Amino acid sequence: MNMGKWRFWPIIALGVATRCTSKPAVSDSTVADSTVTADSHAAADSSVDSTDTVDLTWDTSTAAGAGYATAFGSDMIGVAAGSFSMGSGRGDPSEAYTDHVVTLSHAFWLGRTELTQAQYAAWTGAATPAPSAHTGCPDCSVEQVSWADAAMYANALSAAEGLDACYGYDGANLKAAYVADPYGCRGYRLPTEAEWEYAARAGVDSTYSGSDTCADVAWTGEGMADTTEDVATLAPDAWGFYDMSGNDWEWCDDLYEKFYGGYEDGSAQTDPAGPTDMQYRVRRGGAFTSDCDYARVAIREGEPAANRRVDLGFRLARSGGE
Repeated sequence: MNMGKWRFWPIIALGVATRCTSKPAVSDSTVADSTVTADSHAAADSSVDSTDTVDLTWDTSTAAGAGYATAFGSDMIGVAAGSFSMGSGRGDPSEAYTDHVVTLSHAFWLGRTELTQAQYAAWTGAATPAPSAHTGCPDCSVEQVSWADAAMYANALSAAEGLDACYGYDGANLKAAYVADPYGCRGYRLPTEAEWEYAARAGVDSTYSGSDTCADVAWTGEGMADTTEDVATLAPDAWGFYDMSGNDWEWCDDLYEKFYGGYEDGSAQTDPAGPTDMQYRVRRGGAFTSDCDYARVAIREGEPAANRRVDLGFRLARSGGE
C-alpha cells in the first residue's frame, strides 16, 4: 500500500485557536430523495507523492495508538479492536437505546476532530470556498455538507494518497453502498455507527464523550455556543477525540433505523453495519443548535442523505492497523 510521507505524533491536546464571531442563521436544506449527487464544490482533485509506505500498526495492548496526518491536513488516531456496550446504560427512556454488546473485530483509524473548513478547502482549492454558513473560521468544523459531499471528500483523499476509493461514483450519482465492505476497503470512509460510539465512549461509561458534565466537552445551545466553534477547544475523551459531543452533528455511513439488530432485541453484534433498505443516514453527537440531551453518547438520529445543515459535519475513518 502506497502513501505519502506522513508524520507520526503522540496523542496530545493542541493549543486553543482564536474564536470566530460570524453568526449564521440556523436552517437546513432538506431533500428527501435517497439518491444523492455530488455538486460543484465536491469535484476538485489533489495529489501527493505516494512513493513511500507507512506501517499502519500500533500496540494492540492499548486501546488507542499513535496517529498520522493526512494529505489534506487532518489528524487520524488509531483505535484497536475490542468490545463495548452500545446503547444508553444511563437510564434513557427510549427503547431505541437498548444496551447490547458490540464487538469490533477490526482496528481502524478515526479523525481526532471533526473535519475543519481549512481541511475541506485543501480538497476543493482556494478558489472554491467551503460550503459552511459560518465563514472566516478555518479551524471551525465544516458544515452544510451532505452525506454525498462527505463521501466524495473521502474518495478524493484516498486518491491523493494512492488508495482505493471506498465509494462508487458513476459521474452523477453516489452509490449508497461501499465498493467493498468497510473493512475490505483501505481508503477513507465515514465511520460506522458502532465505530463512532466506540470511540466516543473511549472505554468510559459517561453521559457525554469524555465527561458526565456537558459543558466540559460539548458546545451546545445551553448557554455555550450560538454557532459552530473551533475544534479541539474543549476537553477530549480518554482516547484523544474531540467534539464527539456537541459542536456539529456528524454523519456516519450507516443507514438509519430506530429498531434493528441489538437495538431491537438486545442481542450481541459483531461489526454491525446497519440496515440495508432505509431512506435516511445516521447522524450522531448533537450540535450547537441543540441542548445537552442531544449531545449524549447514546443519542441516535436519522437524516436524509442529501440534506445540508448549518449544524451537520463529519469526521473520517479508515480501516487498517492489522
